[in-house]
Amino acid sequence: GAAMGMGTTTGGAFGSGDGNGFAELNWEPTPAPTPLPTDLPTPAPVDNCIVCDDVETPWMTSNGKDCTTSNLINTKCNKNDNWTTKKWCRLSCYNAGNGYPGDVCCSSSSRMRNLREASR
Repeated sequence: GAAMGMGTTTGGAFGSGDGNGFAELNWEPTPAPTPLPTDLPTPAPVDNCIVCDDVETPWMTSNGKDCTTSNLINTKCNKNDNWTTKKWCRLSCYNAGNGYPGDVCCSSSSRMRNLREASR
């Protein structure tokens, strides 16, 4: 019966250790606070404007339609995914108040010319 007692000591040398010494430290480097990009200049509508072109769609071209006079400006532009991707009639869309996301076109002098009666 003497052999029975060998090696049955509960826990042994490693029982209470379990590497807890490291867990108690629980050391994690505190990430440095990421500075918010507040020092970036906010683009002013006039200074950082882009020269927008007015390119008709192939359908408009073949049907003699013009960006500046077409009523598509009220129904397409940023309301249509294909137009948004291709940026058709970019300037006319912007002037009509239907500009593409992020667009700030330089020539917005004719903005008031396109009153949005057809937007209903």
